[in-house]
Amino acid sequence: MNRVPDGFEPDFLGCSWARSQGIEAFTPQDFVKAGMPNTTYRRLMEIRNNEAGHLRIFQNQISPTSIKPGRCQYRFPFTEPVGYMALMTVLEISSMAFLTGLVQLPKLDFNKGAMLAIAEVETRHEVWALLDIWKADPFGGPSDTIFPFAGEILDSTNAFIVPGSCPRENPEFPHNRQRLPALSAGKDTVSLTPGSRISLHFDDPRNQPYFNKRIQYYAVFFHATASISVPINTRHWPREEIWVTIPRNFETKGVIVACVADRQGAPTKESVIAGPAVILEQPATLATALLRGKSG
Repeated sequence: MNRVPDGFEPDFLGCSWARSQGIEAFTPQDFVKAGMPNTTYRRLMEIRNNEAGHLRIFQNQISPTSIKPGRCQYRFPFTEPVGYMALMTVLEISSMAFLTGLVQLPKLDFNKGAMLAIAEVETRHEVWALLDIWKADPFGGPSDTIFPFAGEILDSTNAFIVPGSCPRENPEFPHNRQRLPALSAGKDTVSLTPGSRISLHFDDPRNQPYFNKRIQYYAVFFHATASISVPINTRHWPREEIWVTIPRNFETKGVIVACVADRQGAPTKESVIAGPAVILEQPATLATALLRGKSG
């Protein structure tokens, strides 16, 4: 049997599995006691069922001559309801940036239409969380953030997979995985809004970037349909931290996606050497709370 995935579908399955797990650890009363509406658990179950529906749609698109990836188990870093909701909100909003890249891959018109229809459902999930849970403005501006390399965002969900839980027959996830160093802001970061100065942190000590002293590197920030490249000084890293200012030109809306690249604009996935990091702007306080490993 052919083990090469059919286009984008297996990557989409992995994304949906990651966002359909975790709710089983809680009861309806856990969310009520945390100060959330008494409909929260029911809405989360509806979201889980929607994700299961997304899985069925694209499982059926994988040809019978290819392996259909089996379900992996995920373990999330938060064990209390507020932290869990914070992480799920970030994953939901991040999925919009992921889908803007993934929608560029399908060859069949049906799959392109299905991807748009699913993105509309994900938007409803996102709006519910922002309004009901966080009491935040749900409008992210005229366009969601477009990030062209969907697999790089997907790769970040591998950090939540329970080791050894994936069926051995599963193809690599994501397809053509780059294994880039994970990127975040330093944990002493006060703000992640436009105009904030932040240090760049590479989370995995076993997977650190290599910087050629003869090459100029850039922090590339994507927001809505725009991208801005900011030169960074990497010559003295890791002895000295790498600092950069998030472009002031961006609105404090939606998400900003940041990566480190060896070319302005990160024109190809091969030019990206670290990241991406998804920076939540609505609500912005949630982004810094998650960065410090707590939920508010």
